[in-house]
Amino acid sequence: MQVLQQIAASGELPAVPHVAGALAVSMDAATEGGVRSVGTKVQPVRGIAGQAVRLDGTQHLEHTGDSLTPDDPWTATVWLQPEKSLNGIWSKIQPTGERRGVEVIWRKGRVLVNLVHRWNDSAIEVAAREKLLSAGWQHLAIRYDGSGRAGGVAIWLNGRRIPLEVQRDTLSGTISTAEPLRIGRRDEGLGFYGLLDEFHWLPVALTDDQLAEWSRQERLRGILARPVAERSQADLDWLLDDWIDRQGSDEVRRARMAARNASTAVAKLQDEIPVTLVMAERSAAEGRRPTFVLERGEYQRPGEQVEPGVPAMLGGWHADLPANRLGLARWLTTGASQLTARVAVNRLWQQCFGAGLVRTPADFGTQGEPPNHPELLEWLASEYRDGGWDTKHLLQLIATSETYRQSSVIRQSKATGADSWDPENRWWSRAGRFRLSHEMLRDSRLRASGLLQTQIGGPSVKPWQPPGLWEEVSYDGESTWETDSGTGRFRRSLYTFQKRQAPPPALLLFDGPTREKCTLLRARTNTPLQALQLLNDPESLQAARSIAERVLLEGSDVERIGRVFRIVLTRDTRAEEVPLVMGQLAQWRAMYSADLQATADLLAASRTEGAASTGGTAESGISESGAAETAAWTVLVHSLFCLDEAVNRR
Repeated sequence: MQVLQQIAASGELPAVPHVAGALAVSMDAATEGGVRSVGTKVQPVRGIAGQAVRLDGTQHLEHTGDSLTPDDPWTATVWLQPEKSLNGIWSKIQPTGERRGVEVIWRKGRVLVNLVHRWNDSAIEVAAREKLLSAGWQHLAIRYDGSGRAGGVAIWLNGRRIPLEVQRDTLSGTISTAEPLRIGRRDEGLGFYGLLDEFHWLPVALTDDQLAEWSRQERLRGILARPVAERSQADLDWLLDDWIDRQGSDEVRRARMAARNASTAVAKLQDEIPVTLVMAERSAAEGRRPTFVLERGEYQRPGEQVEPGVPAMLGGWHADLPANRLGLARWLTTGASQLTARVAVNRLWQQCFGAGLVRTPADFGTQGEPPNHPELLEWLASEYRDGGWDTKHLLQLIATSETYRQSSVIRQSKATGADSWDPENRWWSRAGRFRLSHEMLRDSRLRASGLLQTQIGGPSVKPWQPPGLWEEVSYDGESTWETDSGTGRFRRSLYTFQKRQAPPPALLLFDGPTREKCTLLRARTNTPLQALQLLNDPESLQAARSIAERVLLEGSDVERIGRVFRIVLTRDTRAEEVPLVMGQLAQWRAMYSADLQATADLLAASRTEGAASTGGTAESGISESGAAETAAWTVLVHSLFCLDEAVNRR
């Protein structure tokens, strides 16, 4: 440590590369050298080297000179400690019009750099691929080689180059502007929230080695210039890591690396633990906060004071239950109140038959319809409650009943011979007939193909969806849907990640809710888009190919067709169906045998991860005749997926 102190004192540890024409903005003297403070008063705090400034979005610093030439090669660095997810770090850009200039933004842990001649037309837009830590001081460096190409932009953080995602590379004009350099603001709008220190602009593109060493030297010089008693634990840890990296023995380095890896693993594990807001009951000493009936719902007009309880018409409160949320949960599931069980049972019946015993599942009161089979509803509710709220048991009970196993064909009245004696099926004279939900359709196909992953629990997954949907509803296209790899994307639809602004498109096509509000009864529509989704869904094609490859291992075509019908439609073929399917299969065989490129395209679209990759006109390891055969059977299975009896419950 003494050696480092001596080196720093002797000036042999330069904090900033010496380049003619460089601009340095030290926060120790933020209002000198053509730099002025704009907005509310800047709050000084301890920085990486001396004094930094704390900004809250209402102030920034401006350099009034115009010596910066962003068209030429340059390097700009700054120390920052952001405290919000969206920040304007620095900019030299027009606030309106063509928005010509340069800007650097911190958004949700990612750094974005925009070099603009004309917004949304002639510009370079790049973003860091990985999210960066916002805790502690970060040394951010932006380098531009003046080439007018996105490849000429580089982002460095703490001496390490960050991989970039190019979002636009169409710059075809100057990015120079007479606008001032703003530190801590994007333009006249977005400000910076957090700490900033030591801004530098150098009219040269520094080398990789210079940028890597600059970050280390400036941090080291700042720590050593600070009295030992004022150094934080983070400072001491950084000094120890730096010394070991450069002076420690191999054994010490390995031990330190093991400690770092262990700390990283612990941090990763902690990040994976879900965190949510919870409510805590007030202690007995604090007592219950008084609660009043609000006159006309206005907080300024409290009325009668009330105590916890339930309506007497629902059975009243149990004296042995605590008067809190736990007591309410227990009361809802006790024998005295059957309402919870009735509502739950009605929804399960609705799931099986398409309509509930109470046709208004959102209203069991006087404004709703009464149950047409009240005794059945009461019996099922008692069975559900007394059976420990076992949902699987109740669904099995319903599915094995004679009512559920009826045909969905409409029966004629014996008295009149008409078909309309129970048109709405209120008396359950037949089984329900309705289109399956998107989740049921997807899961049933994956289950039939053997691709469905049935493990329980774990984080949400992101199966395939059309590209670009998230970008359309996110700020500047910042969010991107990244399809999961491996078999995880074939998990049950229950685990599909959902974003309220952009739910899975297939779910919306089949009348799924957006989760913005509770939906007790989904609408069922029939639209052309639903048919197009059934025909073009890549997951359905992958499931079809999985079944096709399985049946190709069996005997004759007739046996294979029978096997496909049993897998997809859960029934045997009828006598008149076999010739039709054989004729269609022959046409597909001829088509794919004659068009090898179409065969390769189909097999590529239906290939699941881990299978052989495409090579030439057919997949590697498969002959051309075998590829055409696989393609023909894949299309056959996919056609059965689209049949009415595969899409509807009947």
